Amino acid sequence: MTGAAILAIVVATTEINDPATAIMIGAAGESLGPDVAIRLLAADRLDDVDPLRIERDTGAGAVVTLAWRDASRLHARMRLHVAASGHTTTRELAFSEADTRVERGRTLGLAAASMWPEIRAPAAAMPPRPAEPVQPPPAAATVRAAEPAPSPVSRSALGLAALGTSGDARAVGAGVESIFAAGGSWSLRAALNARTGPVPALASGTIWTFALAGGVEWWPAPLRPGRLARFGIRTDALVLRHQVSGAAAAGPSESRGRFVPAFDLMAQTALRASARIDLLAAVGAEAALGDTDIRTGTPPAAVARIPAFQLVAELGLRVGF
Repeated sequence: MTGAAILAIVVATTEINDPATAIMIGAAGESLGPDVAIRLLAADRLDDVDPLRIERDTGAGAVVTLAWRDASRLHARMRLHVAASGHTTTRELAFSEADTRVERGRTLGLAAASMWPEIRAPAAAMPPRPAEPVQPPPAAATVRAAEPAPSPVSRSALGLAALGTSGDARAVGAGVESIFAAGGSWSLRAALNARTGPVPALASGTIWTFALAGGVEWWPAPLRPGRLARFGIRTDALVLRHQVSGAAAAGPSESRGRFVPAFDLMAQTALRASARIDLLAAVGAEAALGDTDIRTGTPPAAVARIPAFQLVAELGLRVGF
């Protein structure tokens, strides 16, 4: 082995400073030996932990996620994901009320070490090392050696999408967006897009619609290992700018614009393309606060209308950070 292998152990944020956690890390390190480095990570929501992202960001060969199943800490679930094989193993552990926190922590550490059998093969190929008497470090030193890293859940993303509308005002365009995790399954979103389409009632008639959006997303089903897709809902408040140019049958070309407040509601799905990239598709509706009439002539007369309600579809990608 040319360098120390890394085993990442993820616990809930509330467990990061628990003495039993320090004992678990110490027991795992003692069992695996000096050729394996233990990294202790914290996550607000263990269901959102993405072991592929942790393995990529930390160089870990495997990730163990520890979740207590009950408030009394009598039942624990440990889930191991191995980077090289992609194999996932789940182990359930049960304790009695007579087991001390020290005993539980040590048992969890030994269990975490034993769940990664692949590490044994490279270690066995190394020449034997002379035994050296060592004193076990105090619990406080173990905690410092396993200083928690930032939460493995992606906190932000940038996206690019193509979009289109249907109905009386057909248009196509593109947009950019920024996503910021707000905790749990919720995210905040800001976006800017533009679309264009023809206005048949005008000579060389064209409409451009620019939209500034801000809203929220809800992803009730996090993307876990082995799952290719997740589904969510988003809603935005919008400021629309309709800009129409063209000419009546016997008149000069003109350009007129109007700002309109609006909102949208979209159903969306995300497909995992890589550890950082998701492919997104969304369909829904956009509703402005009123129709927009396109008028020409003297006196002005309506020759076309931009409807308040439009169906919208989007297809794009997001890159997480």
